[in-house]
Amino acid sequence: MMKIDYILSFILFLFSIITLASCFYAIKQLINNFNKSIIWLIVFSFVVFVYCFSYSMELICTTLRVMVVFNTVKILAIAVSQSITLCMILALLYPAKKFKISFFVIIFIIPVITIVLRITSSYHTLYYHSFSITEGIFKTLKFKLGPWHYVYGIHGVSISLIAIGLLIKDFIVNIYRRERSILLIFAIMFPLTLGILTIMEVYVYEIILLPYAFPFTALCFYIAVFKHQLFNIIPLAYKRVFEWTDAGIVVMDNKLNVIGYNRSFNNIFPYIDISTCNYNIKELIKEYSQLEQTVFNDTESKIKVSNKDVDRYYTVDNAYLFDKKNAKTGQMLSFVDITQLAKVMSQLSELAFVDSLTGAYTRRYFDKHAKLELERAKRYAHPIALIVMDLDNFKSVNDKYGHLAGDKVLINIAILCNDLIKENDIFCRYGGEEFMLLLPETDAAGANVLAEKIRALIEAKEITFNNQKINITISLGYTGVSQVVDEELELLFKHADAALYIAKEKGRNRVQFLACEESTD
Repeated sequence: MMKIDYILSFILFLFSIITLASCFYAIKQLINNFNKSIIWLIVFSFVVFVYCFSYSMELICTTLRVMVVFNTVKILAIAVSQSITLCMILALLYPAKKFKISFFVIIFIIPVITIVLRITSSYHTLYYHSFSITEGIFKTLKFKLGPWHYVYGIHGVSISLIAIGLLIKDFIVNIYRRERSILLIFAIMFPLTLGILTIMEVYVYEIILLPYAFPFTALCFYIAVFKHQLFNIIPLAYKRVFEWTDAGIVVMDNKLNVIGYNRSFNNIFPYIDISTCNYNIKELIKEYSQLEQTVFNDTESKIKVSNKDVDRYYTVDNAYLFDKKNAKTGQMLSFVDITQLAKVMSQLSELAFVDSLTGAYTRRYFDKHAKLELERAKRYAHPIALIVMDLDNFKSVNDKYGHLAGDKVLINIAILCNDLIKENDIFCRYGGEEFMLLLPETDAAGANVLAEKIRALIEAKEITFNNQKINITISLGYTGVSQVVDEELELLFKHADAALYIAKEKGRNRVQFLACEESTD
């Protein structure tokens, strides 16, 4: 009848061979798809192989010296297993994050010291001492534990609990990775529990169960890495589409906490970093208020983002995310760059709203924005004034000097007026030689001062064309109110135009006022 130690040794040996084969499989996959989590999986698999193989040999050895040698090799492997596990979990959860060398020093310093103390245990009693063989249902290696063994045990438990804590957080935050999180938590909890029982010297028929848990843990890690992350069509699509699309994409949970974003989004907002702190999309809404309608009302918005003095324009769309039970789990914003389109639209808008000859606004622009300014003046009971101006005897200029000369006159008049007006004033070419000027925040007295200045400067100006000096005058009619109550734009235009007519009738080259209360008949 085969002894139980040979049976247990054969099972561990078989586990070690299977784990080694899995290690080669992971190496092959790493060549095709480089990933940090696979690297740590390979290292962990090799550690499990060494541990299981060494322990299988220890079980069937008959001399104390050989058993101690295999026990030493076994400890060298198991010492780093928890730290390697934590590194793999971090690589799975935060694939884009780069950790400093100091981080690895912190989590591996205790295992390294443990390895050194185990190798040199014959010179001190800090880890193991007093080795002996105990006869039971099979031969086992017995020893007394030193104080460092408990330090290492506390470190291993702490590292495992940190990994479990990270997985619990991922389980709560990311609903799509919950199956993987549960699998990994169980994979870590199983050997952790058996390890604690081993430290407490709790055995089942003198059999240490911990070595048989590690192959199971490795299997769970393989499932987590290859089924739930890399070789599933959804993660491949994620990598290709999510990461490399030109559209900036940010994913949020139901509380609007950012749980992921792609490279393009990070290029748009390089100051957002969720790897070091929680970031809520409401912080971005404070900076770009247009996003509020998109996030809360599912309405497309447009924003301008300035990075390094370069302005870019984006349309922002919202999409809600649902789980298998059709429950809302979060939402996703996509930022599509429309800078080129915005430039084209701006140019088209310029063509539609700016007179190609004089550079003044067109009548279409004036009609649209003058109504808005009048509404604003009504809302706040502010003053507003309107000036209508017409060049005197302009037809004679065209007849005497030609239309090119007439064009130069119009251009010079527009430049002169634009130099005199304020930023909020609206100056437009309303007809052939007729111009119009809306003056928000200006009453009739202010309009009179500006109109007289325009008239005087145009009268004094000499325009040279083909070595010929051209002199021209202008007539201006204006109206205005000190406080807008219920006046309409048509009423202002009617009185200003009537005032212009009076100026023409009185001999031209003059400024004429007509109050809105006066009749235009």
